[in-house]
Amino acid sequence: FYDAEGPGPHGAHSKVRLLVTRLSGEVPDAYAATYLDDVRAAESIRHENVLGVVGHGFDLGVVYMALEPYDGELLETLIRESEGGRLEPRVVALIGMDIATALAQAHALDPPLVHRAVSPREVIVDGEGRARLSGFAISAFMIRMSGINSQLLELSCGYQSPEMLKDKPVRESTDMFSLGATLYEALSGAPAFDGGSVLATVLKASMGSFAPLRGFDPELQDIVHALMERDPSARPTAKSTANRLASHLRHPESVRRSVGARVRPPPEPPPRPLAVPSPTTDVF
Repeated sequence: FYDAEGPGPHGAHSKVRLLVTRLSGEVPDAYAATYLDDVRAAESIRHENVLGVVGHGFDLGVVYMALEPYDGELLETLIRESEGGRLEPRVVALIGMDIATALAQAHALDPPLVHRAVSPREVIVDGEGRARLSGFAISAFMIRMSGINSQLLELSCGYQSPEMLKDKPVRESTDMFSLGATLYEALSGAPAFDGGSVLATVLKASMGSFAPLRGFDPELQDIVHALMERDPSARPTAKSTANRLASHLRHPESVRRSVGARVRPPPEPPPRPLAVPSPTTDVF
């Protein structure tokens, strides 16, 4: 990433974050072409719950992607630093609603844009308590490359759907499974799939076998379990999930202010007045 200046969301120039991806000889031509298509699709999304792509370029095998600047905390950090290592159910519902709304925007494109890598590392929560989904285009590209780079697989396998890990066709329902795995971790404080090693985690996730949530908000548990159905056709859509979470969530603006207060840095204390020396009658 590089800090730069470029076109903002409404055309005016503003600060942006520049993501530079070099498409070396290791990258298959088909992957490179799909990546560029995804970048163009991501650039067409303008929504408050999406970290927007505001411009891109391609030259000499290098893709330049300008992203909106952002301030906030990764959901991964927010979970880890919360009391008990998990978030309150109402906060999970709010963040889930925001991310489902972001996915609904991407899935409504023609053709649909599938994120492929929804996880706590791809969700940014800002000082207004708003969750934004980042990583469109680049995350999908990295996931496709994970068969070449085992380190990428290690970072993502615990959130991938069974059909994706089995190299079956991927549709919008794959993102819904990943959203479910993300909310599962936020609610319980533990990953849905953690086998202790990459291979064991991949095996568990590919089977879709996880310990059902117990002892939490029953409605929220049902939503998460529905998202994590093994059968992709049985999973709810992003739009219906956002609507169900919105109906379940009481006083969302109050919850949003509470979340924002955790993320927002405390105000700096006012500057102390300068000490003014007392007048002196000394004569030099």
